[in-house]
Amino acid sequence: MPGDLHSGLRTERRGETTSAGVTFTLVGVQRGKTDFAFGLHADPRQHTLNGVQTPDLLSHLGFSAGQCAFMPGGRCLAREVSEDFDVTAFGSAFDKAWSSSFKAADGHLTACGLPIAQPVGWAFSGPGGRAPSDRRLPRPLGDGHTAPQTRKLNESADGVFRYVFSWLFGGSQKGWTLHYGPKHPPLSAEIESALQFLGGFELFPECPEFEFDPCRWRFHDFIAEDSMWNRSAGYVQNFFDAHATRFAPGLNGLLDSHTAMLPFNMLLLPAAAPTRAAVTLGAPSTKLIRSPAPSRPQPAGGAGYKYDVALSFAGTERPLAEKLATVVRDAGAQVFYDEFYPEHLWGKNLPVYFDRVYRKESRFCVIFVSVEYSKRAWTYLELRSALARALQERGNEYILPIRIEAVDLEGVPPTLGYLDIASYPIEKIAEMLLRKLRE
Repeated sequence: MPGDLHSGLRTERRGETTSAGVTFTLVGVQRGKTDFAFGLHADPRQHTLNGVQTPDLLSHLGFSAGQCAFMPGGRCLAREVSEDFDVTAFGSAFDKAWSSSFKAADGHLTACGLPIAQPVGWAFSGPGGRAPSDRRLPRPLGDGHTAPQTRKLNESADGVFRYVFSWLFGGSQKGWTLHYGPKHPPLSAEIESALQFLGGFELFPECPEFEFDPCRWRFHDFIAEDSMWNRSAGYVQNFFDAHATRFAPGLNGLLDSHTAMLPFNMLLLPAAAPTRAAVTLGAPSTKLIRSPAPSRPQPAGGAGYKYDVALSFAGTERPLAEKLATVVRDAGAQVFYDEFYPEHLWGKNLPVYFDRVYRKESRFCVIFVSVEYSKRAWTYLELRSALARALQERGNEYILPIRIEAVDLEGVPPTLGYLDIASYPIEKIAEMLLRKLRE
């Protein structure tokens, strides 16, 4: 039949490998004179007693369970692949995607009350291969915010989200809402994709817990103690407490697993970006970042840049850059400083992303000129984009250099006006930058 990967006029085993307790066999099937198909058949041999299983990851990657004459047990999970598919390389990538990423992600997310769905589960070898549990999702009841009585119970934060835990009582709902407020909205496409994969995240457009900015939320309804699904306040409180340290690593694990499978044209997450970079999220914090001042410097002429200023610096100048970025941001300006936007960098193709920031999206670019800056590959890429923008400006101010050390940067004219850190402390430079932004 069309699409059948298990039978044909001729079949040929073309390669085999075992990885993460799964035996993978590549089989070519000829169903007619010019009708060929190539299937990757997976036989999971190991199972654990809790959490996601390798058949679950395979199912999320597009494998389907069925009867299989190529495997000793008579069943497998299979999906169509290309003729030149490298089964050995896939085995190595699958081990990384499973052992160090997907399984670890499930541990972090389960601690947050967000277990990864098990479409197959540990009952693959049983009749029909069905999971014994649906790992029950919280059910959205009402809008998660409106109730006769509402009360904030706790709050925390990490490098990406602010979290609020609240109690709702009366009317048609009784239970707890976990609110997720992005620190730097909007959320990146990669994080949106991971949330969509997990499922159950609802959007509320004007969340009172975050100054009526939008939030994502999940509702855990109260269920009586005599139910097998009993949820006490302590039970859901533990989920909330885990978010500050485990939610971001869980999302990171999903992205790592997704990335490991991309070279083989297998997508774990829906509509995720094709590449990611290893960007470490900021250290978790239980103190909420204050909201920016309501009035901020406006771009000249209403140009509408995404950032008022972007900072370009080598790692040796990070303390100075962070101080400048913080002062200017707290005055109300939009500042591109990498540690302010970890979730925007997360998963991005960084050379492409930085080129857009330094060449198109910023009104000014502040460069910390040092010997180290002249040597680094990343600063070279940022400078190249900034110089391209400066050329387009045709003499208008764009690059604002701060001299840390006496060194010439290739492409930067020596006649360009500098501020020397030896003459102007960083706080004074921040004041001057803010005045320039207000011009």
